[in-house]
Amino acid sequence: MKYLSDSDKKAIYNEKKMIYIGPGNFISTSEINIDDDITDWNNFVNKCVEGYNLGMDDYIYELAIRNALQDFLDQFPNKTVVEKVNQIIKPIDEKFKQLLVDTDVCAWWGERNENIYKLTKEKRFWNWGIVKNAKGELLEDILENELFPYYVNKRDNK
Repeated sequence: MKYLSDSDKKAIYNEKKMIYIGPGNFISTSEINIDDDITDWNNFVNKCVEGYNLGMDDYIYELAIRNALQDFLDQFPNKTVVEKVNQIIKPIDEKFKQLLVDTDVCAWWGERNENIYKLTKEKRFWNWGIVKNAKGELLEDILENELFPYYVNKRDNK
């Protein structure tokens, strides 16, 4: 899907800025396809509405897409483009926020990654909690590892 204008995409490509995306990892803005990242984030959120059924590793990978978008938003110098991207992803984020439970638990495998990647709830809410309609592999992973009280309590109270 096309979210940004060709001139916005050109502005991103021409900037040639290196974006920090985690310890020792950088990506050039000339390699970023914001439309693809927004499409992937939107598709993930829609899968979550239906009931996400892939495993926890897949779920975390999907969150990494939104983290990469945030890294771009935090570091890209063209504020006009940043504001456009923010306006596009805001309703997607709001939809995802409504799906989350256990928002005191970091889905990114706990405190280590929380500290390394600066996954604060205030800045990156999507990393906190889990979708309330997990099923399939995701639900199995959650219960096997007792990751989120919402599901563990549900299982134990049957």
